[in-house]
Amino acid sequence: MTARVPVYDTGMLVAPADRKAKAVRLHAAMGEAQHRAVVPGPVPAQVWRPSPATVHAPASALKGCTVPQARG
Repeated sequence: MTARVPVYDTGMLVAPADRKAKAVRLHAAMGEAQHRAVVPGPVPAQVWRPSPATVHAPASALKGCTVPQARG
């Protein structure tokens, strides 16, 4: 049987910053899943904003994800 692995897009990383309750609950539930969510490399670049107020939400969402070929 093939395991399903969630893949986050730009919207899934922006939604917690906008305080979308459904996205926050879904991301929290992913913490209990068998596999970590995968975030393709270009997605963090599309989400990135230099404002300190908007950096925290995507950064906290990325902590629970796997970003292939990312530095540490």
